[in-house]
Amino acid sequence: MNYGYLKKLEEDSRYLEILNISETMNAQLTECFISTRADGGAKLADVLLIKVEEIIESLKADGHRLYNHDYCGSVEYQSSEQTWGPDYSEEGLFLYFIGFSVQLSWHNT
Repeated sequence: MNYGYLKKLEEDSRYLEILNISETMNAQLTECFISTRADGGAKLADVLLIKVEEIIESLKADGHRLYNHDYCGSVEYQSSEQTWGPDYSEEGLFLYFIGFSVQLSWHNT
């Protein structure tokens, strides 16, 4: 049995899952921005916080263990940053929100 090949398939599968989740989340964030941008910066900052919380709660419901590692909020929503992920001793999904976008990666122990 070629365990290296199986590990590669597992990593590829995880990467594809991360790409799919990222695409879905970024589409949700883009739609949220488009639908509220006429309301101005302060409203966008509030809406952004709510949307990120919704996304995090959805991922938690799917079994991901996520904790807020860092938050730098601002009325200037473009400067708003949030970092979510597993405890540093755990393996799992890691999210880095910047304004109305998100980048994902997998945290290995």
